[in-house]
Amino acid sequence: MNWDWSVIINIVLGLGIIIQGISKILSDAKIKEVKDEIIKTKEAQIIHFKALLEAEKEKNDIVVTEMFKKRTENVKIILTEKEEEIRAINGSLSEKTIELENARRNAVDPLILEAELLKIRLDKEQLENDKLMLLNFINEVPIINAWGNYSTEDFSDGSLLDFSYESYLKSIRARLENRKV
Repeated sequence: MNWDWSVIINIVLGLGIIIQGISKILSDAKIKEVKDEIIKTKEAQIIHFKALLEAEKEKNDIVVTEMFKKRTENVKIILTEKEEEIRAINGSLSEKTIELENARRNAVDPLILEAELLKIRLDKEQLENDKLMLLNFINEVPIINAWGNYSTEDFSDGSLLDFSYESYLKSIRARLENRKV
């Protein structure tokens, strides 16, 4: 038997191409299976992370709501203190007015008493302005809408998220002290 080597080589090459094609088809199927498994795993992770995110969002909404309730209560306390200070200053104002009238009658230098009266009136005006500011703040506390969200315009300066009752009281008292000096 005399075989033509070129025919044998062509047959072997043909079989090699067929085997390569079959192995490619089989490896493509395995790759597809692996890809499908990876996609399923990633989808499960996405669902898990979405659930975690939703739970955190609900937790944060509760925390923010409680923070605003506490802040409003604290501002109401400060408002009560301011009203008490205004009542005290009104009493002092009344006393100084009576003293001024008595001084005028008794020929005491009324300019000193008038200066004290003016200072008390200015203090009263400042306290009333502070009271109005606090009342405005109470009216501006953000309200949760039907979707459980807060209005973003209420956070425009970021100050609502960084509130400390003690630091607020200190700043109010410092402002009052600076005005008295």
